[in-house]
This record gives sequence, C-alpha cells and structure tokens, in this order.
Amino acid sequence: CTYLKTPSGIFTEMTLPVDEVINGHENDTLNTAKLTLPRINNTNHGEYSLDVPSTLLMIPKDSLYSFFENENIIDYQKSFIATYSESYNNYVFNNISGMITYMYQTKEAGLEANPNWLNEKENEDWNKVVIIPVTITTNSSGQIVKVVHDMSLTSTKLIGGENNPYDDVTLSVVYSKFSSNN
Repeated sequence: CTYLKTPSGIFTEMTLPVDEVINGHENDTLNTAKLTLPRINNTNHGEYSLDVPSTLLMIPKDSLYSFFENENIIDYQKSFIATYSESYNNYVFNNISGMITYMYQTKEAGLEANPNWLNEKENEDWNKVVIIPVTITTNSSGQIVKVVHDMSLTSTKLIGGENNPYDDVTLSVVYSKFSSNN
C-alpha cells in the first residue's frame, strides 16, 4: 500500500505507464484515461481514527513545489483533482489523457534533442506524479479559485506498490482512430 497523511505532508508518488499507453497507438487520438485509486479501509476504529482526505491533487513530480508556490489552480492538462467516493471507497481521476500526452511529448522532444535524454538525472522522473491531499476553494460559479495543502488531520492507505495483495490500480484508456475513405 501507499499512504497519504495530513498535515504531516506524506504524499504518494506514482509512475504513470506513459509508454505502455502510447505504444502501438502513436497515430491514434488518446481520448480519455481514467485512473482509479482504491482505498484500503482502516480496520482499527477508535476515538483517535482520522478522517479520509476528501480531495486529492495529481501533478507531475517536478511541479511539487512550484504548483503551490505559484498559487496555481487545476488546469486539467498537468494538474487534476479527484474526490473521495464513499460509495466505491476510491478516488477517480476522470481524464488524465492530457497529462499522459504531455509527458510522452516531453520525452519524445527530449530524445529528439538528445538521444541520452532518459539517462540524465534531471529527466529520470519524466513520468512520475505525486498525489497530494488538498483543500479547494470555489467561487460563486463553482470555479476553482484556490488550491492549498490540506491542513486538517486526515489519513488513508491507497492500494499500490510492487507487493500489492489487492486488485491493481486501474487505468482505463479510450483511443480513437480516423481513417479516410478515398
């Protein structure tokens, strides 16, 4: 499993399978990529049990500090949110296709400029994201106007890791292909 805890700042790092998603579909359009993160229930219930984080942010690992320092908001290209579903006991990032496309294009441009791009230390996290509990503020129209670290007392375990005894984290992908009939 992997953990999220606030306000202590314990986040989860995840490697997105960018190459696996794009491989064989280089000429197709990546329409949607839905990532589902199942939660492991807490079996110890007591008066000191913590609440579950209600909202999670997914951003590229290299944006961990700059996202908050620059007071960025969700753009659904390189930053996404998911809310906790009590009914399904999970978090769903509904369409991260923009991030997968961005990461793939970044890697391809890097390799075009330098065939050793993947071997350079500053590029080793090209397909890594961090999952961070956040609090969002919306305006009267429902638009997100502020994203900050969740400073309440929350904790949860998410399914993940190499020795995971549970079902895998799922990434559902939909492609489209256009052909011309001459």
